[in-house]
Amino acid sequence: MVSAQQENNMKKIYFDGCSYTFGQGLELYCNPLDIFKPNRMSEYLFTKADMEFIKKNRYTGIVANHFEFIEINKSKNGKSNGMILNDLKNVNIKEFEYFIIQLTHFNRYFTNNVEWNGQSDTIDYCIKNNFLTKELVNYTISNIEKIQYEYFLELQKIFVDCTEKLKIIFHSNEWQDILSKDEIKKYGISIDGEYMIRKWAEENNMFINQQYEFKANPATIGDSHLILAGHQILAESIIKQL
Repeated sequence: MVSAQQENNMKKIYFDGCSYTFGQGLELYCNPLDIFKPNRMSEYLFTKADMEFIKKNRYTGIVANHFEFIEINKSKNGKSNGMILNDLKNVNIKEFEYFIIQLTHFNRYFTNNVEWNGQSDTIDYCIKNNFLTKELVNYTISNIEKIQYEYFLELQKIFVDCTEKLKIIFHSNEWQDILSKDEIKKYGISIDGEYMIRKWAEENNMFINQQYEFKANPATIGDSHLILAGHQILAESIIKQL
């Protein structure tokens, strides 16, 4: 057990992202598969034992443990890039050795401090409750690539005086359509030369639903999160590139 004094002297590393960084899917490795229902990814409640296993085995825990850093992990399932950036603005950059920011899908929107998606029932709910207007919804969806690029520029600006602290995991392949190769390589984490980590995972059989024991099960058939070995490989790549 680490004493309070030792903890005060330990360096810290900051992670943020969506379910890839949270460790969604790792609960499958510490439970019998038959306890899960088809709605697992949206309704399953993680137990204390699940979270202990996830924190130890997700790539963030492996990296933090390797360097003996305190892990601060702000990720959550379904988190948007806008919320990731918003949370980062309230952080004291000087307190951390590194920031590993996992950028996610573009279709998770962040407007007026509200996270939403393009599903009609979600949009109707937000408009009905005056969180958003139809005009704002239409503008956001129509200009999403511009908005996401602005997020990237804001992220760069935060680290303008300490670029060595920032590493980005480009999870969504969409980033290669709006960023130059130089922009991606400047901050990006790569595996075997591939900077789009979701693309790497799919091509290398690293998704949950690509595995024999999971691909036909109703609770896991749609799960394209990283398998246990995928987290290990991603962690090893980060360690080499820090």
